[in-house]
Amino acid sequence: MKRRCNLNNLKLAILASIAALPFEVVAVPEFGEGLELRVSVMSGAQRDAFESQWRDVSKSNENLTNMGFGVCLLIHCVVDTEGVPVFGMNDFSQLMQLNSVVLGRLTKKAFALNKILTDTVEDAEKNS
Repeated sequence: MKRRCNLNNLKLAILASIAALPFEVVAVPEFGEGLELRVSVMSGAQRDAFESQWRDVSKSNENLTNMGFGVCLLIHCVVDTEGVPVFGMNDFSQLMQLNSVVLGRLTKKAFALNKILTDTVEDAEKNS
């Protein structure tokens, strides 16, 4: 009986962490003095949506490469103080027009937080 109680506590602890997705604040002075954006770890559902939407976007526009992938990722990772995404897929084209330095800074953080391409990046850093 004691084992069941421990499993219930474990389950409750895990489910209680749903609202607590880690994030990091990234300064974006290029968009305005003092402006900062929150880049968050995605939930499992957000990660599925990101991967599905990237497949759809990349199929419809074969010219998109790294920056398009990063912008799609940011749509799912940049959140407000309540954890609600700031952007939607309807913002994709406009976001692609933003300063590439800023997009690079934000996507680098999103890649790191969400452990996307980490093996590839780590391998490249070891070989350089």
